[in-house]
Amino acid sequence: HEGMRLARAESVATPHNDAGALDQAIADWRRRGGTGRAWIAVESLYSMDGDRAPLADLATVAARHEAMLLIDEAHATGVFGPGGRGFAADLE
Repeated sequence: HEGMRLARAESVATPHNDAGALDQAIADWRRRGGTGRAWIAVESLYSMDGDRAPLADLATVAARHEAMLLIDEAHATGVFGPGGRGFAADLE
């Protein structure tokens, strides 16, 4: 969040782990004239709650909008996924 603020990047918050709301937010942004590539930044595993992001659904939304999906695997790498590569490894 601090990086977006310092870069003066436009950002939109959506409900936690709600791929449908994210899809709608990007579509609304485009309708308002938003240009460039949207970035979707998520953690694969949220350490405070232990819940997982719906990565497959988010990847579908990213593909639909030609968006960049950035996945923070800090809490999953070495522990989850094939060979400890994290949950995003399942998206290959």
